[in-house]
Amino acid sequence: MKIKLLAVISIVLLSAVAAPAYSETYEKFAPCFVDVNGWSADEVTGIDLFMPNMSLVNAIRTYSSGDKEASVMIMAGSKALAAQQQEANIAMETSDFNAVSKKIDGFQVTGVYDKANKTGSVVVIISQTEQKGVFITVTYTNITEAEAIGFSRAFDWNRVKDIAKTINF
Repeated sequence: MKIKLLAVISIVLLSAVAAPAYSETYEKFAPCFVDVNGWSADEVTGIDLFMPNMSLVNAIRTYSSGDKEASVMIMAGSKALAAQQQEANIAMETSDFNAVSKKIDGFQVTGVYDKANKTGSVVVIISQTEQKGVFITVTYTNITEAEAIGFSRAFDWNRVKDIAKTINF
């Protein structure tokens, strides 16, 4: 999965640039990665990066069930992640892919699904200001769009928001 590979490469590059100056902040998000019925899961991993004018906290857990795979990432960061996303309800479908953006339980949720490869991603914007952004990304394989959105809802979005408030960026 290209998105998962990009996330892993980004983490490796960021960890080579600077060592975390604080305790393992990403571990604060570990309780948000629940066990999902019928799925096995790896341990939560992550990285913290705190530098002048930039900070990043990234926690990841990978899930599998038969040939189905999902990687869940919680990312929180200052300025670099705070790019403004327009809130819109969009639904688009072609013969190759589907894209949707809508509000669910007060959170902006965007999903993209590649029909041929049976892969996609769901991004939940938890909070966003000019100074800080927090989001959950679920990348998946061999799961339908509806299953992926349902899977993403297994994670308590409000809890992620509350924990992110405790991180000093």
